[in-house]
Amino acid sequence: MLSESDTKRACALVEDSGEIAGAITDIDSQAAEMLNIAKILAARDTSHLPEPIRVRACRFLAQAVTRGSSWQESLEALAALQPSALSSIGRVIVSRHVNVR
Repeated sequence: MLSESDTKRACALVEDSGEIAGAITDIDSQAAEMLNIAKILAARDTSHLPEPIRVRACRFLAQAVTRGSSWQESLEALAALQPSALSSIGRVIVSRHVNVR
């Protein structure tokens, strides 16, 4: 578990990474970098990941997907960061598909 000061520093680094990735002008490259940041954050045991960093990583994933990044890679990272979100996404997709018929 990180100390409060270490958590603040880690959050600042994650925020800086997001700003740098967001400054990339090529949309495909920007999406790839957002996804890479989220995948790095999801690569370790996420149970000890501070909540602000988990939230930011999920935002990176959302930005990556909306900018054309691989939805499958994004969902795999999301499964590590916020497993309950996958079941919520699944329920929404299924309910929309059933309501269309």
